[in-house]
Amino acid sequence: FNIDKFQLLYRRKKYPHEFKNYEEEILQLMEQYTNQITKEDVQKVNIKCIKAIGDQIPLTNWLEKYADLFNTCTIKPKDSIPLAMSFYEDSFFKGIDDFVCIYNQRNENISQ
Repeated sequence: FNIDKFQLLYRRKKYPHEFKNYEEEILQLMEQYTNQITKEDVQKVNIKCIKAIGDQIPLTNWLEKYADLFNTCTIKPKDSIPLAMSFYEDSFFKGIDDFVCIYNQRNENISQ
């Protein structure tokens, strides 16, 4: 197991309804993600996420400005919520995790 699989197991336990039939797809997406990006790339994305969190612009502009960044640091299984790729090898990237949570919250706020 690498740490991404531990994250999957944790999320499956915490949110079992989200992972009904998606486990295999999620594992495949995680593997594709880690094969396409280096740890140095993830560190750079983490820094961008931290800066984005502090950006004080109107909500709709913020969501639009950081949509590509959100897509860069998440995987989106079919018919499921986006998952933050905040783990890479043996490291956890809090900036990515926080950014994805904030982006999802702000996106939900705008949808209501």
